[in-house]
Amino acid sequence: MLRRAILPAVLAILTIVPAWLGTAGAAKELPLPLDRRENADLRRPVAAVLLDQDETVAVANGRSGSISIVSLVEGKVLRETNIAKELGGLASLADGKTLLATDPLRHELLILRRDTNAALQIVARQATSRHPRTVATTADGRWAAIAAQWAHRVDLFDLTSARTIPETGELPRRTIDLPFAPLELLWLPTGRHLLAADTFSARIAVIDAESARVASVRELSGHNIRGMALDATGQNVYIAHQVLDEWATINWQTVHSGTLMSNVASRVAVAQLLEGKGSLDDVAEQVRLSDTGHGGGDPAGLLVKADGSIAACLAGTSEVILVNRFGVLTQRYNAGPRPTQILPLRDGKSLVVNRNGDSLTLIDWTRDVPAATLSLGPQRPLKSADRGELLFYDSRLSHDGWLSCHSCHTDGHTNGLRADTQGDGTNGAPKRILGLGHVAFTDKWAWNGQVQELYDQVRKSLLTSMLSDDVREQDINDLVAFLQTLLPPPPSRPSEAEAADRAAIARGREVFLGHQCQGCHVPPLTYTASDVYDVGLQDENGRRKFNPPSLRGVGHARRLFHDNRAESLEDVFQGHGHPSDTTLSDKELADLVRFLRSL
Repeated sequence: MLRRAILPAVLAILTIVPAWLGTAGAAKELPLPLDRRENADLRRPVAAVLLDQDETVAVANGRSGSISIVSLVEGKVLRETNIAKELGGLASLADGKTLLATDPLRHELLILRRDTNAALQIVARQATSRHPRTVATTADGRWAAIAAQWAHRVDLFDLTSARTIPETGELPRRTIDLPFAPLELLWLPTGRHLLAADTFSARIAVIDAESARVASVRELSGHNIRGMALDATGQNVYIAHQVLDEWATINWQTVHSGTLMSNVASRVAVAQLLEGKGSLDDVAEQVRLSDTGHGGGDPAGLLVKADGSIAACLAGTSEVILVNRFGVLTQRYNAGPRPTQILPLRDGKSLVVNRNGDSLTLIDWTRDVPAATLSLGPQRPLKSADRGELLFYDSRLSHDGWLSCHSCHTDGHTNGLRADTQGDGTNGAPKRILGLGHVAFTDKWAWNGQVQELYDQVRKSLLTSMLSDDVREQDINDLVAFLQTLLPPPPSRPSEAEAADRAAIARGREVFLGHQCQGCHVPPLTYTASDVYDVGLQDENGRRKFNPPSLRGVGHARRLFHDNRAESLEDVFQGHGHPSDTTLSDKELADLVRFLRSL
């Protein structure tokens, strides 16, 4: 989030930048792309790939659905081509002319070709599992892996014939189901093993591409994995993530010291990952990416240099840092808003993608000069919700920059953990962090339902959860405007075409209504209510009445109830007899769970 003096500086980056190649000198006007209007939408770049021996970079703009081709030699955008309504990820093949992009709205992998004039053409479309995001290719160009986030799947495409496939042809595809929603992907040097990380928790699946199966699922203590990188030897993987102490009561000391929320890169040996046994905490070594007094919230993209030092994007503080092989932070550079990806250039420099700045930043690690930032083009004026988005992902509104709203409410959803935020006015009873995708349609806030207005809840969170030093009315209004644009996640298992599946959902709805579940979870929009209810649960302080959470997207939840005591939807009813010692037959339970997963 941004303090009073920070937001104007951020906006200034979008119009005037230092000289691109990193030398000192006067600022210059940004080059304008060739085919974008002055009122162009926000781009929000999600991924970039280097081309032409690092002389050119292709950037996938998630929100505008365009791909920008940028000359790093000339320091300007050569061309921007509209590809889709949205884009989720981008990769390239070794020929430098073939690009792979994901379309999360049409559920497709797009194969594109680039000509000598930087023009792009879609030459083939491949159906994917629902909601494809990141895409990663093997070094030999055989496999492309797609993280189908909300489908809880990874798709593997055999690219052997990708260069000659006609538009109507289909590439061989394998689908691997996962117990979580994947986002970050990393191919291991074996060429057959893929790491897929959970969007929310710190679970990592090791996938064997040859057998198209999950070899193991391992877990770190933490959440929000937003970067994975191999070291120069290929023997170790570094994982950028956060660690939340669920039992740390939020106060000045726990935030200032990084006890509540720490920002780290965990190093794990590839050989230990492939062993597939035990918790990764037992074999991981943590490198701190924050200092006391300078929290460095929301670590993201990583780059491990040949000397063992780690370059890391601190998305929450809009910085890029260098930590030497002894774990000492040695360099710190300002980037654009929310840097999320860092790419190595042949000359030893690094290129950073600023997701919320619609820009790229070039860092020369060998020279003591400011990093130079290049805009991807003109933007329309920011609306209140746009400013709120900047604030949501910016940790600088929290004390010392340790955590942002996104740190707990991952991308507007939830990291699935508990936090002792004093949100219900008590300490010592941490509560499950809820997703925010339903706030536009609900009222009454906090687990005790005592906050009447969303404005007051946001203000309270800034003051008591993030210990913000400067809470402005405009910032709160902008955050509220952004939160009201959020939608709940899609169903974990939508209704299928088969009559048997539709019948199971219909029977499950009847079980739901027959046991009066609608009394607390009111259909058809929010599946929640504004009151508090005693359903036989009790927290550590003896509280028994809770405001029911929305059931929209409940199939994505790993644990449930106010304290995560239920391990699954089945456990809610089988293990805890919810509500009020309800007993269900096996068939009723299966149908009810199927109905809930369709919400």
